[in-house]
Amino acid sequence: MSSNLTTFFPGAGGGGGVLKVQEFTSSGTFDVAAAGLSIGDSIIIELVGGGGGGNIYQYNYQIYYPRAMGGSGGHYVNKNFQLTSLTNLTITIGAGGSRGTVYVQGTTGGDTSVYQGATEVETGTGGLGGWMANPSTCLLYTSDAAD
Repeated sequence: MSSNLTTFFPGAGGGGGVLKVQEFTSSGTFDVAAAGLSIGDSIIIELVGGGGGGNIYQYNYQIYYPRAMGGSGGHYVNKNFQLTSLTNLTITIGAGGSRGTVYVQGTTGGDTSVYQGATEVETGTGGLGGWMANPSTCLLYTSDAAD
């Protein structure tokens, strides 16, 4: 699929257009017709799942200090969605996870999703809860090509 600026900025070219943004901080409905959109128009969807709840890990508090482990961030999604119908979009905002207690993992954050009717457009999954056994990860990429 090819695209140009007029796909995202109606009236662009010469005078330019205005990008309209609607932010949802709680669940709701995006009224496609009220936004003046037509079949074939594109919507840029940007969403994040709820973050996981943190945890407190206390390993023999007489010797070691208590530690807190943060939950992971929710999954970030950025998608260009082309309308195939004028059915409204249903937005569900995932809540952040609950904090854990000593030796109890924080809960996973809720999923943030966009549906058009019964069809899933996109979902950002919630982040995992903090836990003493969830190590961080670091990926290092190297090249075997000569410098």
